[in-house]
Amino acid sequence: MTKSIRKTVPKLFITFLSLALALLLGLWAISGLSTRFGMNARLKLLAINPIPVIETYGAMCYDVAAPTSIPRDCDKCDAGVEVADWEVWSTDRIRALVSEMEDEGHDVILDIVVFCEECSEQGSAKHHVSFGIKFTGDEQYYMSESSIVNDYVILLAFLRGERSYTTSNDATVSLRRELAVIEKMTGLGHGR
Repeated sequence: MTKSIRKTVPKLFITFLSLALALLLGLWAISGLSTRFGMNARLKLLAINPIPVIETYGAMCYDVAAPTSIPRDCDKCDAGVEVADWEVWSTDRIRALVSEMEDEGHDVILDIVVFCEECSEQGSAKHHVSFGIKFTGDEQYYMSESSIVNDYVILLAFLRGERSYTTSNDATVSLRRELAVIEKMTGLGHGR
């Protein structure tokens, strides 16, 4: 055998094994799509899938507006709190994304509270966002905390079985880059 054939054969074999494993995991995921087992299989498939996603980059040319604040009440003591308008926009967007998850049949919960400086553990007024998801009726909710809108966009794309997601500036990004976010938001991949 020539040198080029000796180098090519192992690469082809590895590619074939990767595709075969991806197909097997894909079939397992389809058989129990919304179960924890099916979602774990989908996560593993996403991690090893050799087929690339064509990523695009969105616009980043804009002037940043000065933030304004909106009056709110502390959910613990009812004291007046000034919350940045972008935080209100973020929590409204998170509520809408979680509502989409519910509309598509996923068992999710969301709790958003506003704390004043005295009631907040961080010592400053802020939103506290808790998210829970479960894949079968008899398990407990896996709880995570995130006030990052993109985390919910990524999760929704994953739950829909997509391979990429669109960012707020219209960039297309592979979910393969976001495995840590998916694991953080779902508890998948942690031996559960």
